[in-house]
Amino acid sequence: MGGAAVVGALSMGLAGNGQAQEKQEYELKAAFLLSIVRFVEWPPSAFASSSDRLAICIYAEDPFQGAMERTVAGKTVGDRAVVVHLIADTAEAGGCHLLFVPASQDRRTRQISIDAGKRPVLLVGEADGFAERGGAVNFVLEGNRTRFQINPGAASERGLKVSSKLLKLAIIVGGKGRK
Repeated sequence: MGGAAVVGALSMGLAGNGQAQEKQEYELKAAFLLSIVRFVEWPPSAFASSSDRLAICIYAEDPFQGAMERTVAGKTVGDRAVVVHLIADTAEAGGCHLLFVPASQDRRTRQISIDAGKRPVLLVGEADGFAERGGAVNFVLEGNRTRFQINPGAASERGLKVSSKLLKLAIIVGGKGRK
């Protein structure tokens, strides 16, 4: 699924009962995360070698319940295979290129941002204000639709470049841009 198609799917409402709706929500978020890494450029220093894999990490618990692994299975971004890791401590985030922080861990956002330092890690969350508190990308609900915010400054501070194509589709926070 291309980036624009995923973004379109995210902006659609989710139907069904609570458990089915949550499963569908995380399947869409997993597809979006795979798409988003295609629109982000990491500095060469983010990879030890040209054969390093692109690591999507999930912090503390896995709300995707395997959807992330299913989504990235056999996929590449550029020439890099994509892998998923569940990490229990942000000290393990050194090998992560994208770190997803579930809403249940939002109270740790400030510490996660500090622990990530200036390393080229794209911080992605799903709690109110996540992008304003140092995250680069945040999933938000507008009515019954899932959308995403981007804080270009937070990404830039970590040496990441976000494609203008993705920025055009996002709600920009933390600076100038489209609202």
